[in-house]
Amino acid sequence: MRIWTGLLLLALLVIYLPDLGHGFIKDDFVWIASNQAGGLEDLLRPFTHAPDFYRPLVSLSFAANWWLFGAEPLGYGLTNLVLLLAAAGVLWSLALALGLPRGAALACCALWTLNFHGIGMALLWISGRTSLLAALFSLLAARAFVRGSGAWAAGWVLLALLSKEEAALLPFVLLAWAALGPAGANDSAPQGIDLRRALRRTWPLFAVLAVYLALRTAAGGMTPATAPAAYQFTYDPAAIGRNALEYLDRSATLSAAALLVLGLAAGALPRPTPQQKHLAALGGAWMVGHLGLALLLPVRSSLYAVGPSAGAALAGAALLAAVWQRATPGGRRRMLGAAVAVVLLTVPVHWSRNERWVAPAELSAHVLDVLAPVAAALPADAVVQLDDDRGSRANLDACFGTLVETAVRLQTGLDRRVWIEPPVVDWEAGGLVAPEPQDVAARFALSGGVLARVAADP
Repeated sequence: MRIWTGLLLLALLVIYLPDLGHGFIKDDFVWIASNQAGGLEDLLRPFTHAPDFYRPLVSLSFAANWWLFGAEPLGYGLTNLVLLLAAAGVLWSLALALGLPRGAALACCALWTLNFHGIGMALLWISGRTSLLAALFSLLAARAFVRGSGAWAAGWVLLALLSKEEAALLPFVLLAWAALGPAGANDSAPQGIDLRRALRRTWPLFAVLAVYLALRTAAGGMTPATAPAAYQFTYDPAAIGRNALEYLDRSATLSAAALLVLGLAAGALPRPTPQQKHLAALGGAWMVGHLGLALLLPVRSSLYAVGPSAGAALAGAALLAAVWQRATPGGRRRMLGAAVAVVLLTVPVHWSRNERWVAPAELSAHVLDVLAPVAAALPADAVVQLDDDRGSRANLDACFGTLVETAVRLQTGLDRRVWIEPPVVDWEAGGLVAPEPQDVAARFALSGGVLARVAADP
């Protein structure tokens, strides 16, 4: 088992380690700039003041990163990697607590960590750690709940809620688990639906949810009614249906494909035991519950698949265990060989998908290196204009959006007016004001991924 665990870890490092921490993108600059804690008051502020999202634990993680690494992006990327590995370890122990064999528990971790959707985005985009933290604490809550530690489960639920809003349905997910009779390692079959018992077990989780909502309200966190249009709930059946299909694909396709390929290699169909069917149902409930809020949002993001895909991985691992039980010794060897081949063949796919995050991060670092000495030499009221290359996927809008001035301030410690031309998406909503031509003291143009200074218009 150690060899297979080592192979999975090696695959993850080969896929992601070379691409971690190449630079910051968009929201990263706000998280870092607004969470440079100088004392206890700064550390407590995220819990009491929330201008938009209420994610104080994410704020604390960025404060810790700034204290340790400053503006060096590699340290932030490595932090995300540690969070992923920690969550994978908790998922493995949760699978064991639910009664999966060690091999199937490792398969569960592989199906989650190697998912094409969400995991790479959460690792390579520093701001994606919101989903990693929420997944880590949600899995810790589930493990404590399965082990019968209600107090610990409630505590972990609170930490998940303080990481990302999607954890608001976690108490309902664990209520469903309790109602289904969450079998542990020593249970041979599900205990049947018992809603009264489930409510007795889960009421502390809902009490924690009430505390969280009170804290969020007091801090001024946004609600569906006060959120920007992209985060206001939609009840249009067509939009919800499209979201459901999108997130089913992003969360469960890898697990379904692995079950099909490995089942064909083994020459056996899964005939799950009652216990395995029960575990698949628990995984399905986890996936559906964690997708609940995302289905109602107009904006779609693969980050919303990070938590739900853990449920798909649990269900897939339970069914793979059923295939393994029915396979002959030769079929099991073919099954293991196919698993190794699949991982090796998907490595280049992961690398190609990583590029969509690496290229903007590298461009961001390059642009700030070029701008820093010029910005430092200009007077405070001068304007720097950056001519964007929108024909390239890695462009200034993709790197900075409305936050280029925040990025320059983070890099130089100076407040400078910076304007991107053509204007970035949502520039007016971001409070940006186009400069007068005579105010532009320095002008740069992006071409072929290189930012170079050009003559300012006379």
